[in-house]
Amino acid sequence: MPAANNKYVPLGDYLKTHTTEHVWLSLEQLAEMLGGLPAEASKPQFWANTKDHHRSRRDQWRGAGFNAFLRSRDGRLGVAFERVKSASHGLPWSTAELRVCVLAYRKLIIAEERGQRLSKTDLRNEALAQGLASRSESAYEFRMQNISAVLDELGIKRATGYAPMKNVGDVKTTLIELINEQWGRLNDLETPTDDEEALATRVVSARQKFTRAKHDAPPGSQDVRKSLSATERFVRDPNVIAWALNRAAGKCEVCEAPAPFVVVNGEPFLEVHHVRPLGEGGPDTPDNACACCPNCHRQLHFGMNAGTLRRRLLSRASYLVDYPMKKDGEREDTSVEKGTS
Repeated sequence: MPAANNKYVPLGDYLKTHTTEHVWLSLEQLAEMLGGLPAEASKPQFWANTKDHHRSRRDQWRGAGFNAFLRSRDGRLGVAFERVKSASHGLPWSTAELRVCVLAYRKLIIAEERGQRLSKTDLRNEALAQGLASRSESAYEFRMQNISAVLDELGIKRATGYAPMKNVGDVKTTLIELINEQWGRLNDLETPTDDEEALATRVVSARQKFTRAKHDAPPGSQDVRKSLSATERFVRDPNVIAWALNRAAGKCEVCEAPAPFVVVNGEPFLEVHHVRPLGEGGPDTPDNACACCPNCHRQLHFGMNAGTLRRRLLSRASYLVDYPMKKDGEREDTSVEKGTS
């Protein structure tokens, strides 16, 4: 049955949002979600997991990585969805496995750009046979949705039919690298954004590019835009952040001490500060950005010695420019952004 005509699709979409091992829904909850249930839904056979049993509904929970069992809880009849354990369940994904998924996803994108129809099922079966023999169908589908999420954050058009799944985990850095390779983005600068999560992803991408090949310093922006939302945010350039972090090489550019800790992707943790804050009319450029430890960053914003610390930094770091504060008539009121750059 085509997905568009399958009343059980909302169930599959709901289960895909869960990362837990067990999900329980009463028959009343399921009926409300699906617009009603037939009388036979109160029988175990209705929720059978065998391959030849009513694929139109079975594939919704199986595709999300679960088996279904009719169970009673607190006197209420419902369905217990229990995650399927594959042979590789819990094992880290290798770069080779992730590359198989990225290549499959790229095929979908190319087909859509050419106006061609490509069977996702055939593509999945091909991927499972070629390089994902130990992975389940649901694991493959989950990774494809992870790729959608990363593409969204990089500002790249994603394929139809794979809703973004943001809990990417520790494979995100590898996915970014593989996407840049397959999409031919290795020499492209990242685009500015005001979305913090997207900005962080684009910084990772830009740092990878700057590390792999020689680049000139990114131009950044002399006239930093703001986006209109419930709270004002500056549109930040991820290339400028990446450049400052790479230039610092794991040491605070203010106190020159090593970064205080290493984050989960193995990178030393430093924050990027605008020497002339954006709220004071400073540009978002490499010569106005320094990478510093959180302690120095807070001091530069709130410390009694902030001015002295800033002058010391400018005198020592010849690559930084002492941009003047813009007059009130040359800039907008940016009090909501004070202390954020």
